[in-house]
Amino acid sequence: MTPKEILCQWVDAFNNADVETISELYDDNAINHQV
Repeated sequence: MTPKEILCQWVDAFNNADVETISELYDDNAINHQV
């Protein structure tokens, strides 16, 4: 999967308030810093 495909999936999931799908796109050790 390309970075662009991942980003498009993330945006679609965000727009649909699909937290589970968003979390599945991150590595288990990822840290999401909300800025």
